[in-house]
Amino acid sequence: MSIITKNRKVDIAVTSVEANEVLNEKTELYGLIKEGLNDVAKGKTCPLTDAISDIKAERQK
Repeated sequence: MSIITKNRKVDIAVTSVEANEVLNEKTELYGLIKEGLNDVAKGKTCPLTDAISDIKAERQK
């Protein structure tokens, strides 16, 4: 990553396409984790066995 400054403050940061893709993937993953943690905090969960059964049923359609 290259950082260009203007008056000693960051003005622009340049990164490779690959590094940007990794950053985007991490950001998406962190968002999904946060969503899951929020669901747990709100009690929006179900037993693992029920979730597995639902997934199996969806895959067989």
